[in-house]
Amino acid sequence: MSTNIKPATALLLSCIAQNACTQQHNKNIEPTEHPNIIFILADDLGWSDLGCYGNTFNETPEINQLAADGMRFTHAYAACPVSSPTRASILTGKYTCRTGITDWIPGRQKDGTNPGEILLSPVIKNNLDLNEVTIAEKLKPFGYTTALIGKWHLGDSLNSPAQQGFDVVLGGRGSAKKYFYPEWTETFNTRNISGKKGEYIIDRITDESMRFIRQNGKQPFFLYLGLYSVHIPLEAPDSLIRKYEAKKNSYGDSCLANPVYAAMLENTDKNIGRLMSLLDSMKLTKNTIVIFTSDNGGLASFEGPHTPATNNYPLRNGKGYLYEGGVRIPMLVRWPQQIKAGTTTDAVTISPDHFATLCNISGADYSNTDGISYLPLLQGRQGYNRGAIYWHYPHYSNQGGKPASAVLYNNHKLIRFHEDQQVELYNIKEDMSEKNDLAALMPAMVQQLSEMLDKWMISVNAQLPVPIKK
Repeated sequence: MSTNIKPATALLLSCIAQNACTQQHNKNIEPTEHPNIIFILADDLGWSDLGCYGNTFNETPEINQLAADGMRFTHAYAACPVSSPTRASILTGKYTCRTGITDWIPGRQKDGTNPGEILLSPVIKNNLDLNEVTIAEKLKPFGYTTALIGKWHLGDSLNSPAQQGFDVVLGGRGSAKKYFYPEWTETFNTRNISGKKGEYIIDRITDESMRFIRQNGKQPFFLYLGLYSVHIPLEAPDSLIRKYEAKKNSYGDSCLANPVYAAMLENTDKNIGRLMSLLDSMKLTKNTIVIFTSDNGGLASFEGPHTPATNNYPLRNGKGYLYEGGVRIPMLVRWPQQIKAGTTTDAVTISPDHFATLCNISGADYSNTDGISYLPLLQGRQGYNRGAIYWHYPHYSNQGGKPASAVLYNNHKLIRFHEDQQVELYNIKEDMSEKNDLAALMPAMVQQLSEMLDKWMISVNAQLPVPIKK
């Protein structure tokens, strides 16, 4: 299955298609029973890190099987090149500007003293506003029991997930400081929890997820599993690290061949396999939607031991950048009742679309959000018209990225850098590595995309960085 973006006949029509008020409305599938939903969000997983996306070093047979049993997306995008904004976008169906969370929480120092920075980034919200309606809150009226297990990273309030629609909350505010017990105890700040010495945190949150499914499998459930892997610090079971160190010796010198990263990913893969086996044993597979994706691109810069984690090849750069390596992500959806196994789509999707899709499936309204339901894609029918997608990241990233905004429309991607207002233009269909800047060769396209970006930024009240006063 292959779906392409259709160009609009005029700029006005293309802009109308982007307006948040003109979304596809509910064309529900009228299921005989609401499907269970498992949303698995990997952390810092790159587009080219999985076997089903062409990686030959990392071993991910269970995740590959999800692709074989469902649909693989080749042009799925994160709403932001860093964590918290994308998470807020997934949960609310909104672009990051609308939630006020445009950088990871709590973000970088913003007093203008960071070396080399000439702009002062806007202040971000340090919590997901309790007035925001999450997908969990949307699903509950339809009989869903909801759980958030793992990484939250949307604020310091210990109770905020529970106040935003989640019946069961077991997780932490941010990333895992360490992956082995007892060092990971501080990660679980929502309740007192103990473990066995040396217990790996991904094993534990999988155990807790399986417990939730066993206890709630007789009624519709929504499990949001925020994996801590494969975020730094890169730590994995020694036996798996040794396996990949030996493999690398015969593999050749490549940044893609990172033994510790590969070991973390294999552990994650095995735990996803455990979840899928549980669904099989409980006869829940057929009526359970499993969505697997990432919050941003892979870490391709130096940030501690064993990094860079990956290089996102053939994509440019990685986490913290608006180039493809920072925002294009893996995305797999399995739903045996609706999806033909082994399908692939090149249709463009972005984080808010998950909210719209799950609302569409359940029957909930999503008309006041930025997402477009990709349910038609899953069902192999017409009706998915995404149009342009946008980014606004007005911050300096830890990885070296500079404040920028971007738009992708009809295979052309324009990036505007806010330090000097310079723009770059790429045809990502012909140049996915973004090597050839076409801005000077295609002034009409630059003007069209610039106007679209300007109108969108006004519509979402995008906050801009300002010059630092010397």
